[in-house]
Amino acid sequence: MIIDFDIIGVIICFAIWCVAISFLFFIKKMNRFYILIFTLTYAYLCMVVEKTQFPIYCLPGMEQTVFQDMQLVPLISLTSEDIETSVLNVFMTIPFGFMLQFIKKCTWKKTLQISACFGISIELCQLVVALIVGTTHRVVDINDVIFNTFGGMIGFGVFFVFKKIVFRYLNKEDAIYRYLMLSENTEK
Repeated sequence: MIIDFDIIGVIICFAIWCVAISFLFFIKKMNRFYILIFTLTYAYLCMVVEKTQFPIYCLPGMEQTVFQDMQLVPLISLTSEDIETSVLNVFMTIPFGFMLQFIKKCTWKKTLQISACFGISIELCQLVVALIVGTTHRVVDINDVIFNTFGGMIGFGVFFVFKKIVFRYLNKEDAIYRYLMLSENTEK
């Protein structure tokens, strides 16, 4: 059996999104710009789950257990294939570090912590799924956490470059400008 992120996964994600948007809009009274950024971030997170957790193979004859290839020692014996995967892990989490600044204003230290927790969560989910199923085609790897964290920090830096550009070129009546200016005043 193969469990994939198919129409059922999309329906579940959509239902969760509807509940979250309703809460943010009606209870928290968040503005439309925040709702837009939240929606983009949520769609991005759903894609990350789809790429990092699915498909889940429950096939007879699969013999690889989660512990066979698990990497718990950082940056040891990186092969060229590992380097490619590491670069992809960095690129995968750059949007996370960028969009996080719109959702929750964070210092670089807080962004570092949240990005590390994000990477750890991905790997822990892979571990739990592998333990439940009994076999896996994924590798639980501490290097993925390191490179996910690095990508989140690059996204944090890109956000501040973006912010400088917005302050320089956008009209003060623009929603993005007002949102960023509000965050400028609350960070101090």
